[in-house]
Amino acid sequence: MTLWRRPLRYLEFLSTLDDPTAGVDRLRKVTATLRENQRCYPGFNFFAAEDQRLFETLARGEFNLHGLQNKTLRRHLPEKTPEQMSRLLKRLRLHGFIKRVTRSYRYYLTHFGKHVIAAGLKLQRFVLIPQLAAIPSR
Repeated sequence: MTLWRRPLRYLEFLSTLDDPTAGVDRLRKVTATLRENQRCYPGFNFFAAEDQRLFETLARGEFNLHGLQNKTLRRHLPEKTPEQMSRLLKRLRLHGFIKRVTRSYRYYLTHFGKHVIAAGLKLQRFVLIPQLAAIPSR
C-alpha cells in the first residue's frame, strides 16, 4: 500500500464517527439559566417532576395542531396562576421551545422544542423506568 493512502483511510474512518458536540451544546442550552432584563429564567431539568409534567402537557397533539396560549395551557396545569404561566411561557420561549405567532397570544412548539421534549420523554419512559424496575429489591 502506498504511503499517501493511509491518511485518506484515516480521514474516511474519522468521518464515520458521530460528533456529539452539537448535542452537548443543545443540552447546555436547555439546562442553562438565562438572564433577561435583570431576571433569571432557570433551565429545564428532565428529572424534575414539574418539568416532566410540563413536557407531557406540551407533547399533547392539540398543541401541535392549534398552538397554545396561557389559558389553554392552564387548563392542563390548574395549579399555576396566570402570572406563573406567563413566566413559564417566557422561560420556554427564551430556551427555544416555543415561538410566538406575530400579533397574537398564541405560541407554537419549535422544531427544536419538539425534539427536546420527545427526547426527554423517551429517556424517562424507555430507559430510566425500565432500568430502575429491573433492579432487584431487597
